[in-house]
Amino acid sequence: DTMLNISHDYIGLDETIKLANKYRDIYSVKRKIIEYIEETNDDEKLIKELKRQIKDNDSINLYEKLLNIYLKNNTEEAQKLLLVMINEYGRIDHYKKLKSICNKTKMNSYKKEILNNITKNSYRNSFLLEIYEEDNMVEKLFKEIKKYNELSILSKYKEKINTEYHNVLLDYYKKLII
Repeated sequence: DTMLNISHDYIGLDETIKLANKYRDIYSVKRKIIEYIEETNDDEKLIKELKRQIKDNDSINLYEKLLNIYLKNNTEEAQKLLLVMINEYGRIDHYKKLKSICNKTKMNSYKKEILNNITKNSYRNSFLLEIYEEDNMVEKLFKEIKKYNELSILSKYKEKINTEYHNVLLDYYKKLII
């Protein structure tokens, strides 16, 4: 790492990138390669390097960097990448971003795929609740909440479900408390 910093100062960026590639098996060198390529403002090289490193280590930070490039230039690639990120990490911020860059028809298609993936991987049920809340799917949200049978989850989503289920909600609270 120190050697690369010194090289960068004395032999220039292109030569430093070549040198770094010789030692790319070292984690810190991989990150330096990305930093150096970012300095060149060459998005094509950066995309290629990020994809290469994602294959080795699918870090959320690498995905985020790649997403930022795609969001500038290629909405379709950004959508595809967001779908991968959603299925991999189950984060509502990625879901909201996808919604913001898609038309309704495309988003409905993506949503079916995402929901299908979540139901296959039941460990992501909290993400399912977040999607139901985000998309105002109150009936499904309430049904899913009841599966948890936890006061903390009910409390988190009570505002969303209170309007339509206020009568049932009180009885449900009693059941959980008593």
